[in-house]
Amino acid sequence: MDGIVKVPVTLNTEGRRIQAHWATGEQPGFVFDVQRRRSTARGWTNMAKGTAEPSGSFRARGNVNWRVRARMRSSEDPAVRTDWSPVAEI
Repeated sequence: MDGIVKVPVTLNTEGRRIQAHWATGEQPGFVFDVQRRRSTARGWTNMAKGTAEPSGSFRARGNVNWRVRARMRSSEDPAVRTDWSPVAEI
């Protein structure tokens, strides 16, 4: 399965935390991989890997923009997955 994530990641701030929403709800049989990156960084780091949760948050450090992307994959077969979502930035 290859596909396109149609629910874009949305970001907002809650104090010093950045709240990310990557789905409208849990999807039975599927999990989400979510990655974040500082605007000044080259590589992505995992924010959540294999989570069923549709959202999460992290503490914003420094005065830089953050980027987040997500994809959905089968909980049974990690090779069955969508492409990464468009990158959201805050």
